Amino acid sequence: MDLYNSDSEYEVQKQKNKQKDCKDAALKYTLLCISTILGIGIALCTGFSSITSRVLWYGSFRYGLYFFMAIAFINFLFFGLVLCTLRKQEEGFLKAGISYILYSILYYLGRYSFEDTWYGSIFMIGGVILGLIYIYNFIASTGDILYGVDNYLAMCWDTYRKWITVILFATLGCLLLFFVPVINLIAAVGVMILGLAAIGIQIWEIVLLFKTTAAFKNYR
Repeated sequence: MDLYNSDSEYEVQKQKNKQKDCKDAALKYTLLCISTILGIGIALCTGFSSITSRVLWYGSFRYGLYFFMAIAFINFLFFGLVLCTLRKQEEGFLKAGISYILYSILYYLGRYSFEDTWYGSIFMIGGVILGLIYIYNFIASTGDILYGVDNYLAMCWDTYRKWITVILFATLGCLLLFFVPVINLIAAVGVMILGLAAIGIQIWEIVLLFKTTAAFKNYR
């Protein structure tokens, strides 16, 4: 009888701990949702400022570009740090967070500091590799903590991982082809097409983030 009561209390405590972890995860994934949506808005503002500063060459637009670049970088760091705070639930989140922060640094160095140079291409390639490490660890860790909460959603994340991995590898291939004089133009077109595909992937990620947040919030 004592053994039964002990087992019963253990299960109750285990359930309470699970509910506590889900409540914490729901908060963290809410922050990830906000950061992702904010990032899209900042990216649109940055793109507008970049185009207008180059075409019109207005100093005010250039200052706007620098401002939005700084805000975007801070948002990248925030996203990575939130991932790191999920470490207590799954160790892979720490690797995902660090990889994402390093990816952000290399991306900005390649995109803005050494644009249209060999250095820029090398930084961008390094960023894509770190992006792959981030994706693998983030999605694997998300799936691990989702199992037992929403198994179907965990499988949806795994499907998402496969598609974004394909896109990142294709992007990496196109960046490497930039170094080949004959087909570098084709590579540039490929990057543009992959950029459009990335928009769809971004929307898919936002949907999954919202569904994951809801799953953790509704767990009983």
